[in-house]
Amino acid sequence: MTPSLLAHGFGDAGDLPITLQMLVLLSGGAVLGVAAALSARAARGEQPTRRGGVRLPAALTGLVDHAASRAALRLAGGALLGVAAVTAAVGPDDFIANPAPALFFSVFGVVVLLGGSLLVGPLWRLANPLPALSGAIARLSGDAEERLVRSVPARLGVRPAAALLALYVWTDLVVGRRPLGVLVVLAAHVVAQLAGAAVYGRAWYGHGDGFEVYSRVVGWLAPLDRDADGRLVLRGPRPRMARLDPPAGLLAVVAVLLGAHVFDSLTDTLAWQQLLFGRPRLAVQTAGLAACIGAVGAVAAGATHARFLRPALVPLVAAYAIAHHLGPLLAEVQQAAIALSDPFGRDADLLGLAGRRVTEEVMPASLAAVAQIGAFLGLHVLAVAVAHDRAIARYDPRGARAVQFPVRALIVASTVGGVAVRFAPQ
Repeated sequence: MTPSLLAHGFGDAGDLPITLQMLVLLSGGAVLGVAAALSARAARGEQPTRRGGVRLPAALTGLVDHAASRAALRLAGGALLGVAAVTAAVGPDDFIANPAPALFFSVFGVVVLLGGSLLVGPLWRLANPLPALSGAIARLSGDAEERLVRSVPARLGVRPAAALLALYVWTDLVVGRRPLGVLVVLAAHVVAQLAGAAVYGRAWYGHGDGFEVYSRVVGWLAPLDRDADGRLVLRGPRPRMARLDPPAGLLAVVAVLLGAHVFDSLTDTLAWQQLLFGRPRLAVQTAGLAACIGAVGAVAAGATHARFLRPALVPLVAAYAIAHHLGPLLAEVQQAAIALSDPFGRDADLLGLAGRRVTEEVMPASLAAVAQIGAFLGLHVLAVAVAHDRAIARYDPRGARAVQFPVRALIVASTVGGVAVRFAPQ
């Protein structure tokens, strides 16, 4: 695996047997073709979604819902963040020797929040240890039923979560993956969540916990769902995405996450490096990140002026996250495991990995490139389908096409631009 592939989501255009220009045209054409096919189906009166699926064994549902399973998940989640916090506080002041940055940004942020939620749904809502801690505090204070807390204002939505996600991406992309940064973000996160829960009760976590909200939003795309009886079923995400009621502030969450990826691509350019030369790096990088988030938010707001279409932006979030993280992920997980073998820099060998080196050639670069471009394109196609399903449920075919036009244009632009930028030869 090449260094450029480890540094960025996509590999080199030379890893595939077609030119970059042809890949861009094929990608944009595929999205437009799906849009045309969906419009034709709607004109014939065909239903856009079906709510069937494969029912999983009742025993599996019982196992997932068992109190012991939930407790084990919370214990695992608390252990992961606890180890990251402790090693960030007392481990080596080096992002490679200290396991905290790789644990927090890669294992937690990518494997658990992104990968886990895409596979099984809102995983962090079950693994998050903080609601249980808030419940214990409420019991100790004599308000176990949380009768004295306020209701979360409906207009607040998930905007507080967007603010904390902005702190997370700022630390990752601007400050850098340093142990101190991990400690600061974790401390701010815990204090903010416990304070919010003290005022609004445990319902706060669905509004103010950036990690839980991110997991829930990405989890809308998971193949695992519940039927009317609460039993686990396997089915595509379109039925869920067609009927869900998006929370207020979803656009802010999308703007932060997509804006962060736009900014990350921008910082790779020569023009950005020239802009930084001789200027205060932290201030310029912070301003650049804020500008990218604001620009993405403005464009997305214009494209989804019909607010019920905003869930169609969620597949784009997942597409760019996979494109960005899939390449370097295997190397970063290896780095975390090697550093965990000696977490405090005292020549220990707890996992028997001391002295090991990260293996970069985990898979052929061409295979990684195919996987990434396939996921990227497939999720953009899903975005078109979600917009179609939500529009056709409210309008006749002609009205549905008209209201979708801006968001379809955004999706096509995202497809073409994303492939051109992130798949270009380095």
